Amino acid sequence: MIIIRSASMLLKTRSMKRLMPSGKHMGISTTHTAGKMKTDQYNAVLRETEQNYLKELEQLHQKQFDSLPEEKKYQGGRTVDELLQDMADGKDLNDAELEYVKIFANLKDMEKAQNKAELKNSFSDDFVKDLESMGISRDDIEGMQVRIGSNGDVAVDGIEDEGVREQVQKLIDEKYGDRMY
Repeated sequence: MIIIRSASMLLKTRSMKRLMPSGKHMGISTTHTAGKMKTDQYNAVLRETEQNYLKELEQLHQKQFDSLPEEKKYQGGRTVDELLQDMADGKDLNDAELEYVKIFANLKDMEKAQNKAELKNSFSDDFVKDLESMGISRDDIEGMQVRIGSNGDVAVDGIEDEGVREQVQKLIDEKYGDRMY
């Protein structure tokens, strides 16, 4: 049996010998080992870069926090996640809590909490007023569930009266569908 190595295989083997601490084969395929070592090196660089990024991000957040006036520096013991949950629940945050969240929360989570709060506060009140103006009471919609499909179609369940269910679905489609996501 004759084994012919291509030029690229020969180069891989030679470069592997430079990467291997002892330059010995160690019973492992040199092509496989070279690929694994490159992947390991890449992953190590990636982890180091991510750690540096997180450290720099934390330093930036701390500088932003330190630059706030004393009355706007949050001194409480609640976490960003807990404060975001309060926002989502429709609770008003004081100025210091709000500044803390603006600095340390990511934008996506903050927007999500604000949107949930809007749905619970102004949306709910407006929706109930619109229903009442149509002659539909809260009792009529007790147990109502609204589902929005990935294609944007709205489905209303949990309302016994079919006429009421259709009116509610039409109201949501026409006036509120774009606010529910």
